[in-house]
Amino acid sequence: MHSTSSTPTRSTTPTRFTRSTATCTVTANANIPSRNSPSRRQLKEVTEANRYINYDPEKEPIKAYLRIKPNADSQTMVEDPYIQVVDQVEVSMTPPENSNAYRTRHKATEKYRFTRVFNQDTDQQTFFNQTTLDLVKDTLRGENALIFAYGVTNSGKTYTVMGKPPQSEHAGLLPRAMNTIFSSIKDNMSETKIKPVMHSLVQTYEQPTDENRHILQACNVQDDVLLTGEDCKVDIDTNYEYGIWVSFNEIYNEQVFDLLDTTKSTNATIARQKRPQLQLKYEQKTGNKYVADTTMVKVKSIAEADAVMRLGLQNRQVFSTLMNQASSRSHSIFTVYIVRCPVDKNNFVIEDPNYASLSKLSVVDLAGSERYRNTNSTGQRLKEAGNINKSLMVLGQCMEVLRLNQIKQDMGKNPTMVPFRHSKLTELFKGTFEGEGKAVIIVNVNPYDTGFDENNHVMRFAAVAKDVTTLRQTQPKLDLQNVQINAKRLRTGLQQLEAELSDDDDVEDDLLVDGLIAQLDELREKASES
Repeated sequence: MHSTSSTPTRSTTPTRFTRSTATCTVTANANIPSRNSPSRRQLKEVTEANRYINYDPEKEPIKAYLRIKPNADSQTMVEDPYIQVVDQVEVSMTPPENSNAYRTRHKATEKYRFTRVFNQDTDQQTFFNQTTLDLVKDTLRGENALIFAYGVTNSGKTYTVMGKPPQSEHAGLLPRAMNTIFSSIKDNMSETKIKPVMHSLVQTYEQPTDENRHILQACNVQDDVLLTGEDCKVDIDTNYEYGIWVSFNEIYNEQVFDLLDTTKSTNATIARQKRPQLQLKYEQKTGNKYVADTTMVKVKSIAEADAVMRLGLQNRQVFSTLMNQASSRSHSIFTVYIVRCPVDKNNFVIEDPNYASLSKLSVVDLAGSERYRNTNSTGQRLKEAGNINKSLMVLGQCMEVLRLNQIKQDMGKNPTMVPFRHSKLTELFKGTFEGEGKAVIIVNVNPYDTGFDENNHVMRFAAVAKDVTTLRQTQPKLDLQNVQINAKRLRTGLQQLEAELSDDDDVEDDLLVDGLIAQLDELREKASES
């Protein structure tokens, strides 16, 4: 028989699964499965037994932050909110009488731990600084980052991500991230003709149309945009120049669409019915998938980035439900691409894809999970809710399998296949969960409605996700000295060719041009090989 706790309080504190001799804070006499035949029950027991050992959020590559939504005047105030903040990393949830948990769990209170808990009084600037600013710094250093905003309908996800006008005080984490990026690279903006392609590659381009800046003509670019009340400039590596590109997609009913597609009809209803569906394609070099043919726009200021964001938000699938008058019915994915090109000591920019690097910051505003009986959804709205809940369920399943695979790896057992392909959302971000970059999950809850059971499910998802650890991949360090030597060699070669061009007037122009191009290609090839 396993011993049970005398108190009705059950803790679901996430932790990293590592061996330790530390004493458990809660007694759990679980049998450790043998190395030969671990069962699902035994794996669960190991999970519970290790849940309280060596909790160290700084070692967690997937961090989970909880933000509690302030009460609005339009909401019905509950006398005793079912979520209580215990401290900066822990909350407790007590089921109200109208919840299923009240009847099935005998009023038991559950506790959940996060990397950090933010109460109702947390302003947008503070929340950004403590959850997202470090990810922006990582992206500027050449690393990838992913942010998920997760929660039930009407929990405050879109406000957390995008904010609301006036932008100065209420700007969300995405506008603030863009403001930080442009403030930091102001003196190191790149005009190089190198753009991001596929999942993680770059290539040169010649035509200005490749920058897709015609999209800005469909936007109301406001030069006086003030997104934050303070300067958020961070230190960057001045040995690089930075080019900024953005894309904006949505996953609606398990189909991927481009929110920046300006070729569609002006009639919104017809446009939504006829807009082309984008495909996820495979990048052979990395083994990851990407959204093919999505519009990537080169932006050169925070005003342009803000205009592109607002254009995408106008095209997003948003409809009213009983739980939220502006309920987001799709998962939106805003991606910032940073192309870094090295600069040598002579201030010469190396405009070569072999030396350029690409990093991405993806911000995902997940559609709200909800139960149809709470929203009175029917027809198309009911279908939307089904697809939303399916993709969120698959996301939770992937987190659970990744967590169990960690235990199996420590036990020397073969891992289970992670069901990334069961949803477009998980299929697209498979690489991040497998260690391609850093991931953060922002859990939004609204304790002032009657959605205890739904929010309890969200809490459990966060606890599982925070247990997941992935192998961090280090970015290869670029040998700037070698780059400078090759750059000098290329410049010398170009000067010699220009001299030959001016001195030798007897050579036919076409033959001369062909010869010069061949020599340039040879120089570039040698520089790349070195």
